[in-house]
Amino acid sequence: MRLSAAQRQKVFNAALFSQSTRLRSFTNLLTGNAPQGTAGIGKTQTDADAPIVRVNDLQKQPGNEVIVDLIHRLAGKPVMGDKRIEGRSKSMSFASHTLKINQGRQVVNDGGFFNSTLTAHNLEPIARKLLQEYFKELDEETTLYHLYGARGSDYNSLQNVPLEIDAEFAEIMVNEVLAPTYSRHMYGGDAQAIDQLDSADKMSLEIIDNLSLYINEMAAPIRPIKLAEAEKAGADPFYLYTVTPRQWKDLQDSATTKDYNQLVAQAQTRSKGFNHPLFTGECLMRENILIRKMPRRVRFAAGTNVKVSKNDKKATTELRTVGVNVERSALIGAQALGVAYGKTKKGTAQFDVRKDEKDNGNLEEFTLAYCQGKQALRFEDQDGVMHDHGRIIVDTAVSQDAA
Repeated sequence: MRLSAAQRQKVFNAALFSQSTRLRSFTNLLTGNAPQGTAGIGKTQTDADAPIVRVNDLQKQPGNEVIVDLIHRLAGKPVMGDKRIEGRSKSMSFASHTLKINQGRQVVNDGGFFNSTLTAHNLEPIARKLLQEYFKELDEETTLYHLYGARGSDYNSLQNVPLEIDAEFAEIMVNEVLAPTYSRHMYGGDAQAIDQLDSADKMSLEIIDNLSLYINEMAAPIRPIKLAEAEKAGADPFYLYTVTPRQWKDLQDSATTKDYNQLVAQAQTRSKGFNHPLFTGECLMRENILIRKMPRRVRFAAGTNVKVSKNDKKATTELRTVGVNVERSALIGAQALGVAYGKTKKGTAQFDVRKDEKDNGNLEEFTLAYCQGKQALRFEDQDGVMHDHGRIIVDTAVSQDAA
């Protein structure tokens, strides 16, 4: 059966979305298995034990918001012996997080008829490939900034997301970039606030140990990551700790050769029995925390104002000024970030690539449209206190020769 041009377009767009969600990118590595119906809640979302939960609620219906639900844990005294249980029933308690979505687009052209005759290449597949690679890079950046709770102060011409002072920053990010809640924000060395960091408060093994202790002592610890491949191999859940290249160097400098070699060996041992890209490349492990170096960074140059949450129930924010170069790391557990997709304005899938003739047929344009929204997930607990659900942010000073 031959497909019509419109049908081929739909097939291509659906395939583009499918391929984009399988690329070996930071976003996809942290996203769970393919969407499954979630019984009782009626959502279509990926595995909730992964750091990123992808929700497709709006793929087939109108609207610009998706609601992610959390069911609070059941707790309290049991009813013992023959005591009457009537009147002691506990109501199920829910919290929810609303994600907005919006359409974004990018366009590339072939330079015109005469320009296209100067090359032997077929420009249409090249244009489509460029658009796909563009979206991957953009997706990586928005994931990082939402997950880390800040854009940072450094910028270069190869980055797609502008600084926060840009008038279009908020629109590009779709949802507000949420600073980490007070209970989920830590600092290097002896600092208790971001403006207290000095040059000695760099990344170290002590920070990893303090994170492990903090998680173990939390009344409601963030859920660890459970990979389907790891469960089949009988491996325990773990947390992912992402650090910048400069923080990685500072961590190496803080550890003895013996300690560092043990971190490498533990990561290698932990990955035996299953094959997941998170455990490939340079990685270390301390107890149940997998430490990975991130090629991207969120950095605050000395003198930068940084939004932080106050120690109150609603996580209201204030600005603090850093006195040294600071870079951000993140301990990531399950359900740290929500990503929602909807259908594009003119398409029937989450992605839409179209070719149009311009300039009286002299120019061909290729336009990518996508419909997406992201945000770090946070919920009010049963006492009305706002907490990040799956992340702990750690800010440290970095070596002063950082570029």
